[in-house]
Amino acid sequence: MKKFILFLVFCFCCIPSVYAEDLTPNSESAILLEVSTGKVIYEKNANQKMAPASMTKVMSMLLIMEAIDNGKLTMEDDVVISDNASSMGGSHCFWK
Repeated sequence: MKKFILFLVFCFCCIPSVYAEDLTPNSESAILLEVSTGKVIYEKNANQKMAPASMTKVMSMLLIMEAIDNGKLTMEDDVVISDNASSMGGSHCFWK
């Protein structure tokens, strides 16, 4: 499962820069890096400070999947969250 998710992220992030601009017409900023060299392939307002949005979800999923692979968690484990966290609204794709 972890490999599949990483494969999807990899595929989405490795779109040639020719097409990258077409993917960001409504985005305030974007950046695409070549992972092994760190070379910037595409950027749009890359230095603009913004909230990390869904990237935190990708990192959370990676850490969870690694913990499952290492036996620190299982898919059956209960996760306890605070009342404050549970009262937060979820993300809304294409919502403004």
